Amino acid sequence: MSEGFSSFYAQLHHAALVPIVRISSEDDAYKLADALEKRGFDALIVCYEGEKTLSIVKALATLHPEMLVGISEIVTTSQLDAAKDAGASFVTVPNYTQAICEHGLAVGVPVISVTVDEGGIFHSNKLGLTLTGIMPAGDAPTLPSAELFGAAFKGSTYMPMGGVSPQDVTRYLASPYIEAIGVTDWMVKPQLLAKGDFAEIEKDLDHAHELLQATGR
Repeated sequence: MSEGFSSFYAQLHHAALVPIVRISSEDDAYKLADALEKRGFDALIVCYEGEKTLSIVKALATLHPEMLVGISEIVTTSQLDAAKDAGASFVTVPNYTQAICEHGLAVGVPVISVTVDEGGIFHSNKLGLTLTGIMPAGDAPTLPSAELFGAAFKGSTYMPMGGVSPQDVTRYLASPYIEAIGVTDWMVKPQLLAKGDFAEIEKDLDHAHELLQATGR
């Protein structure tokens, strides 16, 4: 583990459930961050969609400095620099990209590579970036892959990026190889966020909070 990122990994572990959202309104972003923090969720991933995402992340970093706000789908070092300047706590990248991972280390931004490629996991861990994201492959569960790779790469942990149902939360978080779970659908439903229906979003967040409490995490 990169020593400089140990507190980041610890906070992400504590967050446990991390919504992954596409959001275009700063007002909606404020409401969502408030709703998350009221329930003890202190991490959020915003999908990269250019300048509007950077503006939203910058506002959230200012108003919610204790919250981990990540940006996903970063594909260049210049985008990583822009994410850092906006105040992003971390970024995720599709697949392992050595230049981005090394640049993240150089500028102090944790990079989570989203991959199931053994070579990418090996090189990421070699750099000290011990947390890897895993995307679901169809209906195949991601936990077996995480446990397989976790046994093969000592000290590594994993974060499913979607594909984990509410019914599976307890089983996943019980694994020592799962740092946190990225949730793309049931925690903050895209259709509700698009409509700005925060009454229903808060009901779903209450359910997520109950699920997390039941795990004892």
